[in-house]
Amino acid sequence: MHRISQVNCNQMASRIPVSVVVIGAGASGLAAAAALHSAGFHVTVLEAQNRTGGRIHCELFPETAKNGHSEFIEYGAQWIHGEKHAVYELAKTSGFVLEKRAGCLVDEDEATGEFFTSTGKMISGEEKDVVENCLLFLNEVLVGIERREGFPMDIVDCGSVGQILRQKFESFLEHNRQHSELCEAVYHWLIRYQEIDNGCVNLNELSLRAFCDYGLDGDNTTRLNVPLRALLDQISKDLPKDCIYLQHPVKTVTVTQTVENVKEEAVLIGPSRGAEVELSSRELLASPVAPESDTAPRSVDGPTELHGAPVTVVCENGKTFPADHVIVTCSLGVLKKNINSLFDPALPERKRRVIEAAGYGVIGKILLRFTDPFWDTLEPVPSDGFQLLWTCEANDNDLPGWCRHALGFDVVRTAANTLVLWIAPPGALAMEKASDEELSADCHKLLRKFTGCSTVPEPEKLMREKWGSNPYTLGTYSFISAKSAVEGFTAEDLAEPVFFRKRSLLGNEEVPSVLFAGEATFPLFWSTVHGAILSGWREAERLVKFYGNLLT
Repeated sequence: MHRISQVNCNQMASRIPVSVVVIGAGASGLAAAAALHSAGFHVTVLEAQNRTGGRIHCELFPETAKNGHSEFIEYGAQWIHGEKHAVYELAKTSGFVLEKRAGCLVDEDEATGEFFTSTGKMISGEEKDVVENCLLFLNEVLVGIERREGFPMDIVDCGSVGQILRQKFESFLEHNRQHSELCEAVYHWLIRYQEIDNGCVNLNELSLRAFCDYGLDGDNTTRLNVPLRALLDQISKDLPKDCIYLQHPVKTVTVTQTVENVKEEAVLIGPSRGAEVELSSRELLASPVAPESDTAPRSVDGPTELHGAPVTVVCENGKTFPADHVIVTCSLGVLKKNINSLFDPALPERKRRVIEAAGYGVIGKILLRFTDPFWDTLEPVPSDGFQLLWTCEANDNDLPGWCRHALGFDVVRTAANTLVLWIAPPGALAMEKASDEELSADCHKLLRKFTGCSTVPEPEKLMREKWGSNPYTLGTYSFISAKSAVEGFTAEDLAEPVFFRKRSLLGNEEVPSVLFAGEATFPLFWSTVHGAILSGWREAERLVKFYGNLLT
């Protein structure tokens, strides 16, 4: 388990009981709550949905169980990215890592297998050389962007990945006009791949600087031999179940203080730059003292007893939860939509601008289960799936528009006879509006169209989540937008707690009332599961150090 401080946490908390409300029971929320509970804090977790896990959600197939393990699929997150961090180490020591197949340089359920054109043939021969050369060139451009090779700083600071990639590709086309149609198809496939990988509707939205800064060491994509849910269970195994309140969507987070215990101003102190932004003291003083909770989820003595609850969380069902601190871990999409109603008083202007400028998108993921793996009967047999190259001469009038944003069908390693279809953000929301029956029929048409095989069977079962339509996720993951880069905003800015000054028996300290965690708040590792978990541990560490410093 994660050790969050050298301070004797349990002794500390027994001297000063502290109550913390964690909003959201996804990866970051569970990580923060479990770490704080182990340190002796009184923790309450409020989750809007009827389950924990957030954007981690799986389905097991118990009838397939062998040696104690069932086949499974992941509706949401499915990888750990990189190896040089505590989350990978925990997965590895727990025996969760799915080992690579021998001889596979790339071994994942995304963008593997063979290329097929929309005219119904597998790429081979000279055309395969053209595709490989085009991909090699485009990947070299992306590597150059990552390394900032040949780009002046003003381009790095203000440019977008899409602009640079298209400029470089145009120069490549000048020398490959005889294969321009196929190269364009490969280029647009790579664009879809990058849109999915980064979660943006258009690569012109994606910050060039952020693309340079994103850093992973070791294997880029690691699958587990168990659902990712098992990793969350391991992290939160000591967290009491009765401290988690399901189906408790939060309506407001109110910062409250009595006049006697509030100084004349509040400040937002950033952990990275220490910049101060004033909040209206009039607004703070006008806020009501926290009402009594009708559920009394946790003991609230200590600082809460000294001053009245500094923060009150009100749920949509009317229940109230007073606390010393609140950690907000809801998705960036939910935060962006509810920024004008969630906080009372409103967040400081700069914090609001940071949230509004941040990038957040939705990708589509459809899982198709078949009676048998029909792809093993095709000639030639594709290795791991079907990547889709749309060529100009193909007729797609019988398919809905979202199909043009489909990347490819990949063979799922953790469930037999199953393919996963990835859809880039421009088509994801349109896909979510279609019924399961419509999607199943459309996927069947896509497979027949690209394989050129009229005997491809219909899927036995279609499985999906509607992450963009779900009001408690409103998307899949974050990216650093070009707008954020121009404004000079980073993931650290999203992570900055809201501080205000108050007098107490512990001294005239700065108290972090509202803290923020989640994948979008973690530098270098935004959009990832391990970034989410590490951000939860980071905020737990912040509170432990804060109270430890007061006592030393």
